[in-house]
Amino acid sequence: DVLLSMCTVKFFFVQLLASELGGALAAERKLKDAAEMLSFAADNFRRMRSLPFYATSGLGWTEPRGMAFNHELYPNFFGPVWPKSEVPIAAFLEQRFTEFHADLARILADEELFNHLGNLERNAEGLSVWPAGRRKHIELADLREEEGWKAQLCHYAPKTCSLLRSRPEIAECPRAAVMVARLSPGAWLKPHFGNSRRLVVHLGLAIPPGRVELNVGTARGLRWRRGEAFVFDDTHIHDARHEGDNGERFILHMMICHPCEQRHLYP
Repeated sequence: DVLLSMCTVKFFFVQLLASELGGALAAERKLKDAAEMLSFAADNFRRMRSLPFYATSGLGWTEPRGMAFNHELYPNFFGPVWPKSEVPIAAFLEQRFTEFHADLARILADEELFNHLGNLERNAEGLSVWPAGRRKHIELADLREEEGWKAQLCHYAPKTCSLLRSRPEIAECPRAAVMVARLSPGAWLKPHFGNSRRLVVHLGLAIPPGRVELNVGTARGLRWRRGEAFVFDDTHIHDARHEGDNGERFILHMMICHPCEQRHLYP
């Protein structure tokens, strides 16, 4: 009944709204309102954990930021951030960084091309950004759709598409997606959850100076670095902020199937 009624999803979103709103109120020094909201979040979390579905699940959640949809299906091996050594595509991305970066540089050589390509294919990624329009992406692939690899967009990033088509983590995952994502100064990609049965892999392509950070569950203040990859479980609450003064952040953003689903790829 819990699963059929989508109670797990509802609990997640109550916790997201209450805990993140409480934190935002505290940051604005509205301390009374923050205390009330955080108290509500904590009480709701305790009541949720006392339900038979959670009390006997062995999930081991001790705070709302520890919650993740993937944990309801797979063992919680590493928490919100995974070691790169456990996901071979991370090393591959770093080894071929120069080629990925060259595709981006060719696109950026035309001042308006990135925006134009970003308007050709759209999905929900990045819609929760504030102020609106400060986050944009070029969607190169979404294997959930009839046209998995976007031919008109791969024309402008041929090496990126060719290299990633060869990777079994993507080619053999029916829910895989690939995009080049831009985050502009002042942007806040607001707290949200990803869908279960996946991980996210990022490769830093162009990273400006200043405070440009990602928070994933209990892992706070993660920073992208040019030429470096990292892997995280985006079924935790996560958000990103660009608080630098200038320069846009560009990353290669990939969604891949969870390794427990693709066991044959992870000896």
